[in-house]
Amino acid sequence: MTIKNGILEYIKRSKYFSLSSLIKEKKVDARVAKNYLLTFKKQGIIFEAGRGAYTTLKREFQISSVSRVETIARLLKKSFPFADFIIWDTRQLQSLYHHTQAHHLTFIETEKELLYPFFEAISKNYRDVFVERRSRSYLGKLPISSNPVVVRRMIRRSPHKGIIASLEKILVDMFVDLNLYKYISETDYWQIWRELCSQYRINIGTVVGYSRRRKCFKVLFPQLTENNIFTDVTFGAYFNEVAKVIKKQ
Repeated sequence: MTIKNGILEYIKRSKYFSLSSLIKEKKVDARVAKNYLLTFKKQGIIFEAGRGAYTTLKREFQISSVSRVETIARLLKKSFPFADFIIWDTRQLQSLYHHTQAHHLTFIETEKELLYPFFEAISKNYRDVFVERRSRSYLGKLPISSNPVVVRRMIRRSPHKGIIASLEKILVDMFVDLNLYKYISETDYWQIWRELCSQYRINIGTVVGYSRRRKCFKVLFPQLTENNIFTDVTFGAYFNEVAKVIKKQ
């Protein structure tokens, strides 16, 4: 088997893979591997997934539109035309849930100085609006059953498209929120990852970068392997390399 065919064979059985795992398994020179991957990318056989990761999945998941998100966004744009904010709702991934979501939350992120002005503006039209705090009293009183709106501080360099949170941001935020808001079970959370990674492209590099900023990288990524989202063969070496870089920093 030629080097080219060997690489193609490896790619075709890997929905996601890293450059390092390809080099390790096929025992090819890094420069040769990169050249072939560049050719395959131009041919539409593979697509970049960020930070040395690639995927053979062509489709991109489309974030669903939610009427409450659109209504609040219009309100905020009118009231604060020059303000930066990001908005998303847990229903935007509903099509991927294993179970129907009984309750949902809408999250609006903005700068610290605008938290309470946003809260006041949204409260005029919605009953259960809260400014996020990490205290036990706040979480204990939050009425999840009433589908609340939560205003919280924006994380620097949050991935987004316009004012809408990107898929990668939502996945990381959901992971951080698992034990806080409990709007989704852990089982359903990993099911979302499985559904996505079997059908759609995810930018692994974006997930890595944002999970580092949210300080959950070292917890999230090992669990992606443990929950059979990615295999140890294709991403074990990749995760170890990123972890070493983080440790040095």
